[in-house]
Amino acid sequence: MRFVYESPTTPKQWIDYDMATGARSLRKTQEVPSGHDPAAYVTRRLYARAADGAEIPITVLMRASTLLDGSAPIASLRLWGLRTIHGPALLHSPTFAGGRGWIWATAHVRGGSEKGYGWFLDGRGAKKPNTFTDFIASAEHLVDHGYGAKGRIVAYGGSAGGMLMGRSPTCAPICGLESSARCPLSMS
Repeated sequence: MRFVYESPTTPKQWIDYDMATGARSLRKTQEVPSGHDPAAYVTRRLYARAADGAEIPITVLMRASTLLDGSAPIASLRLWGLRTIHGPALLHSPTFAGGRGWIWATAHVRGGSEKGYGWFLDGRGAKKPNTFTDFIASAEHLVDHGYGAKGRIVAYGGSAGGMLMGRSPTCAPICGLESSARCPLSMS
């Protein structure tokens, strides 16, 4: 059987697994043209608490040597399309930012599918404001736990996340704010 493994710190790997013996054989590793040392990075799963009590997952990628003293800028809190699942993939932009002392954070706000269909529904239609308040709660959590500081968060979003970036002035006291929208949508 062949499977593919990747994480925020590890490039995509194709692995053959012998079900009879349990032996694994690495067949291929995705090349990162600029070079990449997985041991130089750490990834963490954090949970922010939304105003209504929901737990908002946040995936963090940073250099292992990064101090949690609020001095590092946060490269991104991002959101993409509705029903999109942001898995644990290594992305070149986060490792590029992380390699330069930035912390890359992905807020898995309501409207995505990371926590199932109910999570998706809780971020659309009349519940769309949940995506905005989840984003703000995620930014506040990162600041409160030393991952960054107010005024040092750069936000980026595409598709439904572009709409979030359009609403980003609502988090200006937390973020600073530098934001970029890619293909902003206003669908529910």
